[in-house]
Order: sequence, then structure tokens, then C-alpha cells
Amino acid sequence: MNFEGKRAVVTGGASGIGRATALRLAGAGATVIVGDIDEAGGQTLVDEADGRIAFQRTDVTDAAQIEALIATADAGGGLDLLVNNAGAGGAREGVAEISPEDWDRTQSLLLRSVAMGMRYG
Repeated sequence: MNFEGKRAVVTGGASGIGRATALRLAGAGATVIVGDIDEAGGQTLVDEADGRIAFQRTDVTDAAQIEALIATADAGGGLDLLVNNAGAGGAREGVAEISPEDWDRTQSLLLRSVAMGMRYG
């Protein structure tokens, strides 16, 4: 893979698959902006990436924060690649037991955030 000169945004990039993706893209030449709610994990990633990865605290359940993350990429020269990776284990209850609040948060995190990322990207 050669992503030299490309700009990428990775949501949920402070840990797990998103972190590995951000590091791989940076290693292939991309400038990467990671959006995540995990500020400590994001800073650790930035410290390890030799200037190829930037971090912006982003709660992807908030469309305005997704828009701001994409705007950061646009202001820095545009966006070539968006990796909608953010996610988390949600409630373990079945549909009949899950609270409406947990249902809404899970849908916002796993579905709406992807649509908003595509909209603003």
C-alpha cells in the first residue's frame, strides 16, 4: 500500500482495530487524523507516530463533532480516505429488555455515525 501524500480520518482510532489501521496508514505514507473519545489513548498514539498522526477528541454520536473532525481534515488539505471504525460493545440485553436510551446510543454509535461521516466526508 502506498498512501504517500494522502490524508485519512479514522474514527475510533485510539485503540484496537482503529489504532492498527491508523498506524498502518501512517506507515504507508498517509497523514492521519484520529477521532476518538479516548484522549489518553489518542495522545499515546500521536506520541508513537512521529508526526504522521494527529488526534482530535470526537464523540461520533454527536454529528457536530463528526463535522468538525472532517472540517479539520479539509482545512489541512482535504480528505482522501475515511475509515468509519468507531464502535463499542453495547448493551447485552435483548430487544425486549434494552432501555430506549441504550438502544438510541447503540444505533447512533454504530449506524448514524457512519452515515454522518459519509455525509460530511
